[in-house]
Amino acid sequence: MSSEKPGDHIRQTLTDQILSGELPPGHRLDEQQIANRFGLSRTPVREALQQLAASGLLEIKPRRGAFVKSLSQREIMDLFEAMGELEAICARHAAGRMSLMELGHLEGLVREGQRLAEQGDAAGYARMNLAFHKAIFEGAHNESLMEMANILRLRTSPYRNAQFSKPETGPDRLAQSQREHEEILAAIRRRDGDAAHQAMSRHITAASLSVSRIMDGLSSKT
Repeated sequence: MSSEKPGDHIRQTLTDQILSGELPPGHRLDEQQIANRFGLSRTPVREALQQLAASGLLEIKPRRGAFVKSLSQREIMDLFEAMGELEAICARHAAGRMSLMELGHLEGLVREGQRLAEQGDAAGYARMNLAFHKAIFEGAHNESLMEMANILRLRTSPYRNAQFSKPETGPDRLAQSQREHEEILAAIRRRDGDAAHQAMSRHITAASLSVSRIMDGLSSKT
């Protein structure tokens, strides 16, 4: 018998839609519409929305409802700065702690990334990118680091995914990101923690610059 609560499925579905960009920042979520969609009462919907707000993906405004969290450019850059530090530490530890099986999995993801980048498959590459970074978090073998890194990645995912699909950065960023992944993999394969740390730091910095360009473009249109 499954122990999953009705609200768990709602929460996961909405999370996936937010992270994919299907529900963009600023989008209002209507409790009754969601309840009708899932054939449930509003109680589990409300619980799911509260959980998403606690994770930082939603903002609940009194008398107005729940909205997909919109971050200022400064807030986004602050998150990327913190994430860059954490992910670089994860990469350093992964270089020394990854098992051969974990390393093989990472190599497979990089090969998949090459294929997706060549095809210009932004959505597929974004999914692979998430798996690549999660593999490094897990390869660091530090539960506290992995938990913190996953929280930051969750909060920035709608913006990180945009770098692969927006015209300001898309095609060039796909190829650049793939090269950066290859550099990170090479350092981890050599068991060179310092090089892995530096490669990951450069990678996150490049991602933050791409997102910043997208935000600048949006600002110029308003």
